[in-house]
Amino acid sequence: MALVAELGLLASEYSIPETGLHKADYWFEEVKVMQNLHDGSTKFYHKGYKFRAILGWGFMPQATYDGLRAEYNRHTELNFIPRATAYSSTNFTVRWISAWNFIYSTPQVKLYATPYWRGSITLEGTEILSSVPEWA
Repeated sequence: MALVAELGLLASEYSIPETGLHKADYWFEEVKVMQNLHDGSTKFYHKGYKFRAILGWGFMPQATYDGLRAEYNRHTELNFIPRATAYSSTNFTVRWISAWNFIYSTPQVKLYATPYWRGSITLEGTEILSSVPEWA
């Protein structure tokens, strides 16, 4: 899987290594408000779109784990550039909304003697976009 993405504080993003990455899903979720009317009917008002992403690793080296742990421990908004090479100007301010769920694993096959981490992160955009960006 070819992931060319960056994550981190604005102006100090670092490339997310793709070693062991098995999932990189991006989508835009519609944001709408539901209002119950006096006659019992329901009205929906479209507000825009919110960016969401899930990145998952089945085999993550220690260096990648350490980098993600540092970002998680900041507990602050991050800048995420999902397609840093093709669309470097398309970025999203996101917050990390999933729990820290990385699991330390040791390989069952002797060929892979290095212990590794597996887990995933879920990111949610902090702003409501008026439209879906061009690259999506």
